Amino acid sequence: MASEPTILDGGNIVHEPRHTRASLLQYQSLSLDAKVRLSILRIRAWYEHWQGQVYVSVSGGLDSTVLAHLVRSVYPDVPLVFFDTGLEYPENRRQCQEMGAEFIRPKRTFQEVIERCGYPVVSKRISQSVGEVQSAIRRGLPDAPLIQIRLTGYSRAGKYNKASKIPAKWMFLLDAPFKISHRCCHHLKRNPAAQAQKGGARPFLGVRVDESDNRLQAWYTYGCNTFEGNNPRSMPLSFWSDADVWAYIRANNVRYSALYDMGYKRSGCMFCMFGCHLEGLPNRFQRMKETHPKQWAFCMDKLGLRRVLDYIKVPYDDGPLMQAQERLIP
Repeated sequence: MASEPTILDGGNIVHEPRHTRASLLQYQSLSLDAKVRLSILRIRAWYEHWQGQVYVSVSGGLDSTVLAHLVRSVYPDVPLVFFDTGLEYPENRRQCQEMGAEFIRPKRTFQEVIERCGYPVVSKRISQSVGEVQSAIRRGLPDAPLIQIRLTGYSRAGKYNKASKIPAKWMFLLDAPFKISHRCCHHLKRNPAAQAQKGGARPFLGVRVDESDNRLQAWYTYGCNTFEGNNPRSMPLSFWSDADVWAYIRANNVRYSALYDMGYKRSGCMFCMFGCHLEGLPNRFQRMKETHPKQWAFCMDKLGLRRVLDYIKVPYDDGPLMQAQERLIP
């Protein structure tokens, strides 16, 4: 595994043989200027390795907006690509248009994906595990080895893996009156990304390790730049924080999506339910009702999210934001 250079506040460059928790904490403790220099090192390494056959994947969110600005500060001609899934907030979509991104649409709509595969709930791991069990049962395979692993954590060989078992608190999802799946990202983002990479172009992604455990574990394996495997990608902002992103925006007067002036701290696919059970009030769907009532009505009534959220006990229709906020006050 190739090592990556680490830049210190003093400007000295050292090399580390592995990506460790200690090195990540070191990166995260750097000043913003040092983080920018380190990210530019990653950007240059990626660009030069692929001889300029690269692009920035943009979503209109803050992270990808900052990444696009940073990449183009070094390589002004690197193209921007927006995967137009139909799930993005209109403000973010407009942001990508104004940035001059190329729009690529998937072959299927979100509605087609959930009808064919199932709804994304809780997390990718939980949705995948529950969906696998549901699928095996529908196909008349109640004794499939995969079901045993998902229900108990034990393989036929008797080896236990906690991560393979559906947590007890989510076992009730197996009886849901609707299909559950993690496949929406595959159909709406990964397939279009494969289309964008047919000519050999490799992506810069605006993702950070503090957003999910999967991204953290991937960083421990590869660092910011993943040259190996079937899915090469560069994540130069991996070790940045929310505060770093905002500080960069303010310091460089970067124009960002109007969505973030409407009370939103993060933005993903509008109708995705991953992680919504962890949010305080008002959650993403309660806020959407206030800020984007047409989209809210579409996802609740046309896409069927109302019954899904009812089943997992996530509120979505508690009236004005002020009422939701008042309930948080003891």
